[in-house]
Amino acid sequence: AKKYIIIEEDLKMFELPRNKESESKKEKNKNVKTIVNVRALTESTQKSIQEAKRKFAKPSSYERRLLDDGTAKRNTKLNAFNTNTEVKDPYTGKRLTLTKSEAKAKYGKDWQKHLAEVDHIVPLDKRYEQTKNNPWLSNKDIKKSSNSSDNLENVSRAFNNAKRNRSNKEFVSDDEYLKKTGVDLNEVGKKQAIKNEIRAKKALQMQDLIDSVNNILETGNSAGFEGMKDAGISTMTITGILNIV
Repeated sequence: AKKYIIIEEDLKMFELPRNKESESKKEKNKNVKTIVNVRALTESTQKSIQEAKRKFAKPSSYERRLLDDGTAKRNTKLNAFNTNTEVKDPYTGKRLTLTKSEAKAKYGKDWQKHLAEVDHIVPLDKRYEQTKNNPWLSNKDIKKSSNSSDNLENVSRAFNNAKRNRSNKEFVSDDEYLKKTGVDLNEVGKKQAIKNEIRAKKALQMQDLIDSVNNILETGNSAGFEGMKDAGISTMTITGILNIV
């Protein structure tokens, strides 16, 4: 946007010989007015760019605290147990309990296979990698979508602890690791885990697209797109904002 900042010397380009001055007075005034408008819009664009940079800034490396949402996970767990239906691990098929004490009382040493915990289907560190180069997504956007019903589900503590930051596909495809961690999965459970991951990825990609478009429009409006009449000035401002990338 800097190249559009007009200094007083630029006004000289509109100076005409004295014998034509009276004939071109209106045209010259129009040109001067355009310069003033360009300068004002350029300043508006620069301000909008700086605000956008702050809004969409992301850390240089993954920080779980920025994306994890304990409240969303807690609500996901409580909502599942607020119904009269039995809550089961979608992959092992084992019945889940709300509390540790209940799991220990009912299942003894196998309590971890029955205690409900909430898992991010697409792990948060992978969400960071997916979105870190998108200049139109804020940490708030990513946190909200990553902790939505599209990406949260109740599984057993045994499944959740063993999975850690692996994707569902990575986890269920490693038979040696499954055996080592003691997670019992049949072929049906494995296929369901992969299917749920594909569904979650598609939903998150769509939400990222929606959030990006909304943020672009919001940023554009703040720079004054709606009030612009001159196509050249609009192009200049749009280009300036896109240069955030």
